[in-house]
Amino acid sequence: HTNASAYQYRYNRVNFDPYFGEAPVPPAEPTVDWLASKVQLAVGTTAASDSTSMRILSTVDSLDYDAAGIEITINGKTTTLNSTVVYESIYAASGEGAELVTPVQVSGVEDSQYIIAKEIINIPAAAFDTEITIRAFCSVDETVSYGESRTVTVAGLI
Repeated sequence: HTNASAYQYRYNRVNFDPYFGEAPVPPAEPTVDWLASKVQLAVGTTAASDSTSMRILSTVDSLDYDAAGIEITINGKTTTLNSTVVYESIYAASGEGAELVTPVQVSGVEDSQYIIAKEIINIPAAAFDTEITIRAFCSVDETVSYGESRTVTVAGLI
């Protein structure tokens, strides 16, 4: 098991690649409500943008997991991004500025204690209609818990 001081900043971004990853993981029924995933596009993204980035957020209720992170599926290929860092709060765009957001605000569930943040960068305009499926997970020993899968497109978020 891991404690907060062991978390380091790395592997939090992945370049958009429509062919990355492994064969998709079979879908699992959501087992934990605080593993809901939220997404946010880079500030200023429009349909006319040449490219964009997408931030993916989820939460965990403790640091007592062997692994936690986000699965990203694009064009039938899945990449798993394990989290090596969590946040007690983050800044999110709001109107003309930014506001501090807590884990409970991200998930809507009182048990949420920490935020997991991942980012897909360099999504080209030609891929704004490409479906991106995200699913948060955490595991202890051999037991893996999943949040609900969510499929989005950049165009649908603009």
